[in-house]
Amino acid sequence: MPSDLLVAVGPGDARTRLLVVPPGVSVFTARSALDLAALTSNTAGASEIMDAASLLPPPPGTEPESVWESEGGRLYEGGGRPGPSGRRGGTAVALRQERAGPDRTLVRVSGEIDLMTAPECRAGLLAAVRPGAGRVVVDLSGVTFFGAAGVSMLAAVWNRAGEAGVDLRVAAPSAHVGRVLELAGAHGLPPVHATVQEALDHGRE
Repeated sequence: MPSDLLVAVGPGDARTRLLVVPPGVSVFTARSALDLAALTSNTAGASEIMDAASLLPPPPGTEPESVWESEGGRLYEGGGRPGPSGRRGGTAVALRQERAGPDRTLVRVSGEIDLMTAPECRAGLLAAVRPGAGRVVVDLSGVTFFGAAGVSMLAAVWNRAGEAGVDLRVAAPSAHVGRVLELAGAHGLPPVHATVQEALDHGRE
């Protein structure tokens, strides 16, 4: 295991990753890195996690980072008081489901997947992975923000898909979404394909 990614074992064998964040890193990048470290199932080092976190753009319409509300909750300023939220009008996510051939369903996701929108996205994907659905491909090409909440959401849908006997696959993530998924590790997440067509055709003769 890398020396810069420490793992602590808590009650019930719960694993908590402690990431050493170097000085000079922006608040948003540090928060994103800590969220990713908590979810990472492989042995990526701190430098890899920081690289991925630096690729994550802050959601649009936010205040300066000193008052930004991260996925982990409000940032605390001097004196232990939470700073004001930087959100303006919230975020949005949209899902569009369509048939893509026999036993093939395509779900196109667009917008931002964070703590505010992950429940809506999860509900839509859970509805798609019903028993008998065959293969469900989630197109992430329209996702503009994807944080730790998105990884947790995909893991939950992947578990449900397994219970329902559905072949769930992810397709066309952007560079930063793909890197986040890579750092999170293959275990517990759906297979990732470069294109929608590749995901739909995989395994066909």
